[in-house]
Amino acid sequence: MTSFKNILLGLFIVLFVGAILVFSGVINIGGTTQQKVQTNLSLWGPFPSIAMQGIITDFNNIDTYTQISYTQVLPNDLHRQLVEAIASGKGPDMVIFSNENFLQDIDKLYVTPFATYPERTFRDTYIDGASTFLNNDGVVLYPLVVDPLVVYYNKDLLAAAKYIYPPRTWSGLNQSVPLFLKKDKTGITQSAIALGESPNMEHFKKIFSTLLLQSGVPVVSYNTDAKRYLVKLNTERSDPNKATPQEQAFLYYQSFADPTSQLYSWNKKLPEAQDAFLSGKSAFYLAPASELFEIQTKNPNLNFDTTAMFQPDNAVRPITYGTIYGVGILKNSSNLAVAYNVLGSLLGKDIVDTISKQVSLPPARRDLLQVQPANPYAAVFFNQALQTFTWPDPDKNGTDTAFRDMIRQAASGERDINQALYETQNQIQSYIQ
Repeated sequence: MTSFKNILLGLFIVLFVGAILVFSGVINIGGTTQQKVQTNLSLWGPFPSIAMQGIITDFNNIDTYTQISYTQVLPNDLHRQLVEAIASGKGPDMVIFSNENFLQDIDKLYVTPFATYPERTFRDTYIDGASTFLNNDGVVLYPLVVDPLVVYYNKDLLAAAKYIYPPRTWSGLNQSVPLFLKKDKTGITQSAIALGESPNMEHFKKIFSTLLLQSGVPVVSYNTDAKRYLVKLNTERSDPNKATPQEQAFLYYQSFADPTSQLYSWNKKLPEAQDAFLSGKSAFYLAPASELFEIQTKNPNLNFDTTAMFQPDNAVRPITYGTIYGVGILKNSSNLAVAYNVLGSLLGKDIVDTISKQVSLPPARRDLLQVQPANPYAAVFFNQALQTFTWPDPDKNGTDTAFRDMIRQAASGERDINQALYETQNQIQSYIQ
């Protein structure tokens, strides 16, 4: 019975990969007909239902034998709802995860072996950062769209400081700090940028992750030798007198909140980072591309623009942190064969392009990123998508707390930097199955 089940599952996978290759344009075939049976599939994801409804409706109209229903599930609720739904026998067939939550439920996902869907095909099709969805067993998720971290900047403040173009490097940002910093007897009244703290910075972990990734620190990655996900935040110093890349990243980040530093321009008494930017009290604001419409809505009169993430001087390649969304199939789906074929359709160039436009995020497919969008904001976001790298977060809320505690403890002297990194590494590793 087990042998028959494995053979059947292998057949399903072959059909799935065939569908992916066809819809990806790797294989071209003529029209074919086959016997079909009415099947209902459920897809869960984080995107608003109104954004996905047109795509689902069009698919259902084309293939009347297969009907998909889409349910929006907020990322913070996904793990709990998924566990409850599977326990009650009502789990979805497919789920759209991101790098920030798939690791919690990786045991529920079917991983496509490389023998069936080659690693070379995956890497040729998707951005480099999407490799976070690969492990020794194969492909865990198939990428859809990317939400990169970008730089928002106040055009009026930069013009007043005689900036023709915003800085492109961290050293350029450093030089801008005294030009934008203003104080009175109450403290800082205008800042160059929100950096160095965590209580009033929603995206502090994304920003710190960018600095780590730019330093060559993967944070969490799949170790092919150990065949498991490992955290890398603490390493021994090769030179006792030289800080590790992790320590250097932390020291730089924290310097913006250190009153003794020349870069001091932010503290926890200031407003929330986004509020400071919206009110014209900070020149730069680091946030995801998805925050664009929120900024426009909250202050329609704000004269701002976007640009690429700051980079180290002489960086070999530009890197920014980003959230990458990918779709996968649950092991317990009762409609595996059909789900595999439908997934192949969802991964097609045209549908991914439509999803990208509906959710206003850059696609993860290389061929779609080659087309420069007319919208000036989207043009920046597309370029940043190619530069996006990330790491699989085993427990978003838990790692938020771990990073926040690390910043606080090291800044206060409660722990030295290396010890704080070590404790955080162990804490995050404990979240990994």
